[in-house]
Amino acid sequence: MSGFLAFGIVGLATAAIYAIIGSGLVLTYVTTGTFNFAQGAAGMLAAFAYWQLTVGWGWPVPVALAVVLLVLAPAFGLAIEKVVMRPISHLGETERVVVTVALLSGMIAGANAIWNPSVSRSLTPFLSSRAPIRIGPVMVSWHQAITMAVAIGVAIGLRVLLHRTRAGTEMRATVDDRQLTALAGGDPVRAAKLAWVLSTQLAAVAGILIAPSVALDSSQLSLLIVSAYTAAIFGRLRSLPMTFAGAVVVGCLESYLNGYLPQNSYLPGLRLAASPCCCWPRCWSSGSASCPAATAGCTPSRRRPCAARRPSPAPSPPSAWCWRPCSARRTCSPTAPSSPSAWSPCPSSR
Repeated sequence: MSGFLAFGIVGLATAAIYAIIGSGLVLTYVTTGTFNFAQGAAGMLAAFAYWQLTVGWGWPVPVALAVVLLVLAPAFGLAIEKVVMRPISHLGETERVVVTVALLSGMIAGANAIWNPSVSRSLTPFLSSRAPIRIGPVMVSWHQAITMAVAIGVAIGLRVLLHRTRAGTEMRATVDDRQLTALAGGDPVRAAKLAWVLSTQLAAVAGILIAPSVALDSSQLSLLIVSAYTAAIFGRLRSLPMTFAGAVVVGCLESYLNGYLPQNSYLPGLRLAASPCCCWPRCWSSGSASCPAATAGCTPSRRRPCAARRPSPAPSPPSAWCWRPCSARRTCSPTAPSSPSAWSPCPSSR
């Protein structure tokens, strides 16, 4: 039983990291309509920058965290939005996704150019010198506790931001109709800037939290958190609660498979395949209509199930119809006109 609980704690800590980066994906998607495949690479760059400041240059941990999370990550997010994503905002969703894949490759190449990939690097977990926390028969490290606390704080903060603030309402409205948002007094560009800044900061937080558990390798660190994409898909790229629930499912499943699968050469990829497999029940449970762009009655930017549009019943014809031309005179007819767009029912009283 203690082993089961221990693997559960490890799975929850991993799920917290997946939830943080998955929430960044959801935030970017609901605001800009772009699925950012470079989210993991942004976390990788943040982890390398944090290592450079703390290990390479000997900066204190609080100062390094403040510089990475409050200066470098927001600046990087603003640069991506202004230089890369804003010029292609008029393109289709497929083209924007391809650009994010190109960003992923470019970030990995840039990290390899700055930090020699043949040199081994590692980060120390937070508060590693302190004794772990005992919860019954299970020991929880301070790094794991901090990771789960940060995930809870991110969930609460994003919920308040998106549903209790004007900026959050503006961000959610932008993806549906940018022009209508602008006409209503919103600023789509400002909403996109805020979304990219916050998503990059969340990626940086996730990269710094997961880096002590793995080697600082650009490709491995960028692709290791691909499981977070499963959590975002589990939430249909819309629902933050379902994204966090999907992260818990994926994280715990990976932990238990890693702990209880037989150690042989026949099942090496089952742990990696567990994450995509988690999407299938969620996809099937939503029904056969998954809102493709060609579905009648569905907005392409809305990725949630919708029923087929039913024709609305024709209204009962009024007793008389009136035609209102540009002049003040009105001509009435007892029968329905051939072009109803220029006609309207006559008022009952004059």
